[in-house]
Amino acid sequence: MGQNSPFFSLVIPLLARNSSLLFFTLQSLASQKYTSFEVLLIDGREEKDCPKPWEGMELPNWEIVSLPGASLPALQNEGLSLAQGAYIHFLLPGEFYLSNNSLVFAHQFLLKSQKPDLMYAGCMIRHSFAAPEVLLKEIDREALQKGDLCPTMQPYFFLKDSLLALGGLSEQYEIQAGLEKIYQYFSLPEMKKVYMPRILTDYEYRLPTPAHLLLQMKETCSILFSYFGLRFPLFLWVRKVFFRFVLWEGKKIQRAVYKQRKPFS
Repeated sequence: MGQNSPFFSLVIPLLARNSSLLFFTLQSLASQKYTSFEVLLIDGREEKDCPKPWEGMELPNWEIVSLPGASLPALQNEGLSLAQGAYIHFLLPGEFYLSNNSLVFAHQFLLKSQKPDLMYAGCMIRHSFAAPEVLLKEIDREALQKGDLCPTMQPYFFLKDSLLALGGLSEQYEIQAGLEKIYQYFSLPEMKKVYMPRILTDYEYRLPTPAHLLLQMKETCSILFSYFGLRFPLFLWVRKVFFRFVLWEGKKIQRAVYKQRKPFS
């Protein structure tokens, strides 16, 4: 990495299902006071004449790469291969920094921690019919066994050389490749992990489809099984997410029925 290389490479994979939320992410990046970063926007949309939410926005150092039809982890790996920064931060469209000093805080903490292989912060997990869940604690073995981790990659900052050494993200998983990589980091004692007790990011919540939720559950279950086998915490996790899914579907149906009711005359 040269003297003029950025410290952060912010990789944003763009798919048709989330492109409408990109503006929130780019607006957040444009307001950052720390400017030693590059933005790698990897566009996987296949449609012709796709909307370009970035038009008219000014960012200090960014590149747009088209990779039509690629999967989410393939888009993220493409960004990783192009990255010039020391640290990689993956953001999905709709995810944004809570403060215009978020990258300042991250940079200071990484230097103070002597450039670890992985830094992770706290995160918010939003639900359709419940208050947001705040995850603000160190990741330990119990949390790993129970799957009590952020389901997206927004809290994690990866040392690029370490992530490349581990082969990038597994394209075996359609949406949970990032989660699998976190489990791999925590299975390797030689990888230095540090926890930053601060929430740096949030996201615009949109109701996921049942198919997306089921795939997320399936891939997470596969990851837990591959690292811990058929243990009791796995059954607890399956029970928890199954009942949450049933509750989510039930409330959605209830809300739809309520909307169709005619007011009393």
